Amino acid sequence: MRKLSSLVASFLLLSAPLCAAQTATAKPQIDCNWLTVDTTAKTATFQLTSGLTPLNGGLNFNGFNDGKLTLTVPTGWTVVIRFTNHDANLPHSAEVVDTTKPMPAGPTP
Repeated sequence: MRKLSSLVASFLLLSAPLCAAQTATAKPQIDCNWLTVDTTAKTATFQLTSGLTPLNGGLNFNGFNDGKLTLTVPTGWTVVIRFTNHDANLPHSAEVVDTTKPMPAGPTP
């Protein structure tokens, strides 16, 4: 029995870094259902979900953080954003801003 417990403990110790490495390197996936486009009306509707995954402690949008997911829409089109907070632990919000450098640190008028 002792040999079996040692074997199980060794397996768990050796597999833990592998599981952690897989979790840390897992890349978010883009879901094509997030975006719908009406070319006749020139309207793009985007589902923006905060805290969709545990990435960055839940501080992410659609599973991406730090600007790793960008939505670019043709000039003259209307953009509709449907915002949902998926994080049960934290309230989230979103703000749409024009491309500015540096990025504003807070709400803009």
